[in-house]
Amino acid sequence: MKIIALVDPLWGGHHTAYLRIFSETLINKGYTVWCFKPVEETLEKWIADVHPEWTEDQISTFNYSLPDKTFTSLKRFNEPASTLFRWRHLHNAIRQAEKKYRKKVSHVFIAWVDSYLSGYLVPFLLDIVFPYYWSGLYFHPRHLRTSVNRLKPTPSPSDIDIALSAKKCISIAIHDEGILEMFKQRTKKNVVLFPEIADATPADKNDKIAQQIQKKANGRVVIGAIGLHRHQGLLTLLRVAKNASSERFFFVFAGQFTPSHFPDDELNEIYSVFNNLPENFFVYLDRLNEGSQYNAVFSALDIPFLVYDNFTSSSNRLTKAAIFQKYVLAQETFCVGEDVKKYHLGETVEAGNVNQCIKAIDVLYHKIKNEPLPTDIFETYSQLHSVERLGERFDALLNKQTV
Repeated sequence: MKIIALVDPLWGGHHTAYLRIFSETLINKGYTVWCFKPVEETLEKWIADVHPEWTEDQISTFNYSLPDKTFTSLKRFNEPASTLFRWRHLHNAIRQAEKKYRKKVSHVFIAWVDSYLSGYLVPFLLDIVFPYYWSGLYFHPRHLRTSVNRLKPTPSPSDIDIALSAKKCISIAIHDEGILEMFKQRTKKNVVLFPEIADATPADKNDKIAQQIQKKANGRVVIGAIGLHRHQGLLTLLRVAKNASSERFFFVFAGQFTPSHFPDDELNEIYSVFNNLPENFFVYLDRLNEGSQYNAVFSALDIPFLVYDNFTSSSNRLTKAAIFQKYVLAQETFCVGEDVKKYHLGETVEAGNVNQCIKAIDVLYHKIKNEPLPTDIFETYSQLHSVERLGERFDALLNKQTV
């Protein structure tokens, strides 16, 4: 069987979910998977619990993380030198696994290739340092959204995606449908649109947090965010909640909150509310476990809030909203906004515009209360971003080279 080295140097959240799903998909296609990931036992426990039938001929796991070494004396070449060292470090990890099993890897798939890209990362040097055929999932190709008018038709040496010009780079996977053709022309590579998968585990009907939300909402339309990072529009949602009708709307703020991500004036505004909560607010400042708990709280929302601030990439919360058949309120620009408008998944507004948000939730309120849910629309989008579709996408990605 052909061996695929599946690599992710990071852990937690979607990294955990994706390694499980990617492993499952590749094994079902007949590949042997060598999974290189941080020193955690979560993946191993999941395999033991969910797939005890898998043998060593189907999957092996290896402890791997990004090296600590960085270069600091090479000026503008510090980052490319440090990144090239990451490739060398990965090469060594794979080579040790090959020696252990006396087998050769056919292809390397990096599930988070963002950590291996840098300007001035010379492609021919990369081919020498990392001699394997490889592909990767590029989560945040922001430059194709924010700097497109300044980019040349092909990557320049200083561009972050210059490494994708390496001969050993066979394919690139992205989530952003709006830049697919542009990226193909720019890289002259096989660029594959990967589904933005979301965990569809059935919600825990006994989850106490979800039950509290439903009880306190008392029939009101529930608008909320799971994820309270600054770029996720926390401050915008807070201002909307303060100005919206408390008789019709109930607002949920859930997830880890990191005060250091906010400037002092914004932090003071947030604390002034969180320390004296209005009756139609619910706050839970802790991480929700991926799976049944997360989905229970998500299912308690009528309108997931996706009005992100200057966020160019995709969001699997949009997929999750389609799975659980929820309208969303989203930013009008970039990947998320384009998908919401194209597939009619909710309402879009200008990021940070409180007045537009309030008008939009009024529109959604009317739809929720007076119109049948467009289940066919939600099903279409969830299928486009389903695990079932992932198999064919891997075929498109790997068929260029798996010998």
